[in-house]
Amino acid sequence: MAGESKYPLAKMLSFSIDGITSFSSKPIRIIFMVGLILLLIDIGVAVYVLSAYFAHKTISGWTSIMMSVWFLGSIILMSIGIVGEYIGKIFIEVKHRPRFAVRDALWD
Repeated sequence: MAGESKYPLAKMLSFSIDGITSFSSKPIRIIFMVGLILLLIDIGVAVYVLSAYFAHKTISGWTSIMMSVWFLGSIILMSIGIVGEYIGKIFIEVKHRPRFAVRDALWD
């Protein structure tokens, strides 16, 4: 009805990513939450890995690699989320937007 878009797919994806990341710090919060969920999953994996280790069903070194990879991956994601929160707050403050909205004008 209105015609077709003249923008290629790459440019449209670029616009959508800019729109998501320019006006919100929600992607950073999502990264932090994914790290937290992975940390909780890590606890379950650690129980499985340690039970397999004590049952002598593992290869030498597998236990330490599994626990360190899962644990460090989740901690790194959470750290990125925390640093991103600080950067997001700096970004909001740098915009110099007022913390209030003026509804009525007192003097004309």
